[in-house]
Parts: sequence; C-alpha cells; structure tokens
Amino acid sequence: YQTNAIQALIDAADPYSVIYLIGKFAYTALTINVEGLRVVIDGVLKQYSSTASDSTGFISITADYVSIEGGQFDGNTTTGSIISIDDGADYVTIKHALFTNLDVDDNLTSSSGNYAAIVVSGDFARIDNCTFKNLTNSQTPGNSGKNDSFPRGMTVLGDDCTSSDCVFKTVANPHTVTGSRFQSFDAYMKDVSDNGYYMLCSDAVVQNASIIDCTDEPFVFGAPAENIRVIGGYIKNHGNAISFDRATDINIDGLSVNSTACAHLFKTRSTNTTHGQTITAITQASEAVVTETAHGLAVGAEVTITGATPSGYNGTYNVTAKTDDTITIDLDSSSLGAYTASSGTLTSEGQGCRNIRIRNVTAKVSCLFQVTDFTTGTVRDFLLENSNIQHEYNTNSRSVRVKNITQASNAEVETPSVNNITVGMTVTIAGATPSGYNGEYTVQTVVNTKKFTIDLDSSSLAEFVEASNYDSTVTADLP
Repeated sequence: YQTNAIQALIDAADPYSVIYLIGKFAYTALTINVEGLRVVIDGVLKQYSSTASDSTGFISITADYVSIEGGQFDGNTTTGSIISIDDGADYVTIKHALFTNLDVDDNLTSSSGNYAAIVVSGDFARIDNCTFKNLTNSQTPGNSGKNDSFPRGMTVLGDDCTSSDCVFKTVANPHTVTGSRFQSFDAYMKDVSDNGYYMLCSDAVVQNASIIDCTDEPFVFGAPAENIRVIGGYIKNHGNAISFDRATDINIDGLSVNSTACAHLFKTRSTNTTHGQTITAITQASEAVVTETAHGLAVGAEVTITGATPSGYNGTYNVTAKTDDTITIDLDSSSLGAYTASSGTLTSEGQGCRNIRIRNVTAKVSCLFQVTDFTTGTVRDFLLENSNIQHEYNTNSRSVRVKNITQASNAEVETPSVNNITVGMTVTIAGATPSGYNGEYTVQTVVNTKKFTIDLDSSSLAEFVEASNYDSTVTADLP
C-alpha cells in the first residue's frame, strides 16, 4: 500500500473507530485528522521520500485522542520528523512502536531544530513502551542554518506530557523537553551521543532512568529549567558531568553512578551572563511589576534599575515573581510618581544556578561537584546531603551585596538575595558606611535565607547607610 490508499482509509474513518494496518507499507506524508481514531499497526511502515517539513513530520496528527499502537517505522533516506503531534492535538497516545534505522534530518529552511523521531507539540500526550534504535543524521553542523545536527528520539514542546518505559539505543539526545510538567518514567538509554535529557522546562519529573555509555552529559538543566526532580536512576560511563546552566530549584535524590570516564559528576555549565534591556513599564504597587519582554530571569535573581524617571525607581532589587514578559520586584512604588515609559534600563549579572539540592547520591568512584565562577554567584543556596561526593570550587570565596545591618549587640546582616551563609562561617564586610561596620566576623545565627547575625556590637555605631546600589559587600569563605 502507498500513501493514497492509507490516507483514503483514514479520511473515511468515523471518530473513535479502529483501523488495522497489517503488512508492509510505503508512504510519504500522512495526516490523521479524525478525533479518537485508533490506528493499530502489525507490520512495517517504510518511508521512500520526503516533501514534508520538519514541523509537520511524515505522520502528522492534528486531532485529539488519536492513538497509534505498534508498528515498525523503518528508515530509508528520510528527512524531517517521523511522527508529529501538532499544536492543538491533545491527549494523543503512541505506544509499542519501534523507530529504527532512521536518518532523522532537518534539511529544510527552518532553524527551529525541532526534529526527532517524535515531535510533540500538543498537550497531554503519552509515549509508552516505544523503542528508538540507530537514529542517525547525515547533516553536518550548521547546515541550512540549523542550530544543531543531532537526531533526537523525542522533542516535547507541549505541556503535561508523559513518557514511560521507552528504550533508546544508539541515539543522540533521546529527550529534549521545553514543555511544562513533563514526566518520564523508567527510560533505558544505551550508547547515547550528546545528552540523555536536555531539559529547558519547568515542573518536570524524571524517575528511574538508566543512562549507560553516554558520551556527553546525562542531564543538562539549561535556562530556564525550573523545579525539576530526578528520583532514583542509574548512570554508567558518562563522558561529561550532569550540568546546571542558570537552572533553578533542581532536586536530585537517590541517583546511583558507576563511571570512571569523567572526573566530575555535577558541574555548572557556564558562568553568569550579563542581561540588560529597556523597561517598557513599571506599576505603582507595594511590589512593583516591571514589564520587559522575554526577560528570561528567574525568581530570586538580583536586578538593577538605572536611568528611570522618577529616580525613585532606581536601585537594586530581588525578583519575587515572574511571567514570561514581567517580573515582580521587592520595591514599594505605591508612593512614587507614574513611571515614564522606556526611561529606565534593567540589568542583571544573570541569575546563575539557584536552589540545587542533591541528596542520597551514591557514586562508586570518587566524583566531584565542580562549581565554576562562584564569586559571581553562579550557584546560590546549594545543598549536598548524604552523598559520597566531594566539593571542588574554582575560587575560595564569594561576595554578595549588603542591603542592611542593624544596630544591635549582635548585628543582623541582610542581603538582597539568598546568601547561603551558615553558622560558624567567617565573613568579611567591606565598603560599608559608616566604616565601623567593616571587618571580619563569625556568623552567630542564621535568621533566614537572607539574614544572619555576626559577632559585631553595632549598638553604638551610627545607622547603616543603605545605598541605592548596595555598595557594601559581604564576602564569605566557602566550606
């Protein structure tokens, strides 16, 4: 059978009916646009040419509640994606399918790079018990303006999608995820080139994944990865470390590692980046809302406003909430005059990595957590607990700005961002006004993530001067 016969069969089907395809089939592009259609395949589907784009795939699913069960998708010289679940096609299920010997290319004019055996743009999709084997890419890096040349098992762009019990053998980038609330259960990966999981998403869970013989990073948590949990799992022979790149609220618990190829198990992938854009609008509120399109900042990031009219908006603040195009900051602007549109500029050193929690990790060889460029705040609020992993820092101290110091027998120091200070640390305060606050002290208590007390009796000193840009700093020796 060829495309016209299969497509005619699909088009004639009733909603929520079943089509059985038994035998060997050759086709180009198919569209499944019948709601609830269940396609059961007992045989091989082989592509013999391509005119479809990488965004639509060879089999384009455009209706809700479609199910594809079984089938071997066997390659020839193919291009683009194999199955595409289009945006708006929700609750689609693909299970017990085999994708093998496919040349998953992106040879078209799109630079999106969203090419894979399966591309999921719809929401609530389920990919269960599928096997991806021998996925290659004949393209060279940068061909036709592409941003990478690696074939992917699945690219998940939609929200609330789930993958369970899938197997990946000889595949690059088995999982690339940007959609929110993705869940992956019991994946098995072997002979993986590039990354096992490339996570650019939020509110995701990866449970009991096995990643064996991965030439690069088993996990990459890249900006804007946020609130991701990795529970259990096994890694053997990885070529590069699990990497954090300006990620926030990452929790790894119960991972087992057996690898001698890489000296580092975890590392920060890059240092902070400078961020600066013109501010479109600022509200007058107890916590001001700043409008800046596609800002890419995380909650907890430290930002500075300059050049604003009125000048009362200028200063350094913490991000307390965000949307894609706005941030809420700890500035009470309710008594200020109306902000003059586009008068101010918002800058940030980059939020770095925040709230990284690594617990109960077992490494069968000596592994390190490497933190790069700690002085500029690449990692803040980091916990390593019940794990046989050592720390390795490229620098011995880091500095954060000081927002306030109280007048008390044990002065309380407040920083505008999470400081990761602990009791007993030696800290140095410099640049303060009055200068009597400057010096080296020992941390006595930790009040919260931004406040701690030191062995300085400041009760007789003049009131601490809070500069608009927090000129004074506190430097802490790392443990």
